[in-house]
Amino acid sequence: MRRVSRHAIRLRYHLVVSFPAGERPTRAHLEDVEETLCDGLGFAGHQRLSAVHTDTGHLHVHIAIDRVHPVTLRAVEPYYDHPKLAELCGVLEARHGLTPNNHMETGRAAGPRTPDGVAALEARRGERSLQGWIRKTAGAALTACREQGRGWADLHRALARYGLEICPRGAGLANADTGSGLAVRASAVDRGLSMAALTGRWGAYAPPTGVHPEPERRYRPQPLHAHPAADDLHARYRRERDQALAARRSALADLRARHAAYQRDLAGWYRDRHQELRRDRRLTPRERRRARLERSGTTQSHICDVEGAQYSPIVDTMARLAEAVGVPLHEMLKP
Repeated sequence: MRRVSRHAIRLRYHLVVSFPAGERPTRAHLEDVEETLCDGLGFAGHQRLSAVHTDTGHLHVHIAIDRVHPVTLRAVEPYYDHPKLAELCGVLEARHGLTPNNHMETGRAAGPRTPDGVAALEARRGERSLQGWIRKTAGAALTACREQGRGWADLHRALARYGLEICPRGAGLANADTGSGLAVRASAVDRGLSMAALTGRWGAYAPPTGVHPEPERRYRPQPLHAHPAADDLHARYRRERDQALAARRSALADLRARHAAYQRDLAGWYRDRHQELRRDRRLTPRERRRARLERSGTTQSHICDVEGAQYSPIVDTMARLAEAVGVPLHEMLKP
């Protein structure tokens, strides 16, 4: 029984449908909303219990759905249900004359879905990415050109209006901003702009020719959300970000310089010790080898492990090994 109770909550799907303040759909409308949403999520024929609540300023409906079908006994898991719900809500609003709502920007009813990686980048940086800007600003024009254009020249002219160009990059095509040099995969903007799709329609890629007019619009990093203070905050963010990046680059350069100096000093120190041992004529070859091992802090067994490929030493350890066996460091580092 404990096992059943622990997993019982996973066998139910709870959906809340809320309406704007003052909106009172009829019973027939509510029944259609319930059935449309449940069927759209894949719960057609599943047992469910619905309750209409009017205890708040917004009329809302709670729908508790049994995820296990009573006949097939298969459990339905509606993965990524938010975009589907947004699309279904848009359909229901148009069907019943309900107040339109901005359910989610990535819903199909709100336009082409922004890829998760691009959306995460924009959310983290707080500014519109080049890929998002192209999809939002030039997407319709590029789609029309792809469908109605007569060749590569038409596509180059359409892109030039937005300060963009399309060029081969690797095994595909890239949309590049002529001002900043930023580029994104053309197929990430629209699958119809891939190398295979365009060459299948217009033949082999043809570079732009002639002089194109000045672009009507050009990509410029802008705040993702409109706000009276967004421009000032975004400028401050970019200024502080550039300062932080410059400080990090300076710190990394200083660290590399200090590490390189340390490596030179270490190699020089081992070289001097090696020369001292070579100049000491009182030592036999075996004593000289033992002295090198003691000064380098390396044991004979460690040298055997390295020679037998049982241990992969770092550069500092290689310097001590070179001192121990009496071989220049650069010879030890040769592949």
